[in-house]
Amino acid sequence: MKRLLAFLLGTLSLTLLALNTIFWCTPLFVLAVIKLLLPFAGVRRLIDPILNRIA
Repeated sequence: MKRLLAFLLGTLSLTLLALNTIFWCTPLFVLAVIKLLLPFAGVRRLIDPILNRIA
């Protein structure tokens, strides 16, 4: 029984870690690509603080 609980806890932890990574990397990569494609000062001033908060 103890082994089953440890397995379930490990599986849950791994799943939550993967979901958290996907959740935060998606907007990070999207904004980074926008910043790369639109390298204007106004865009950088708008996107840089958002990227810093996400990272």
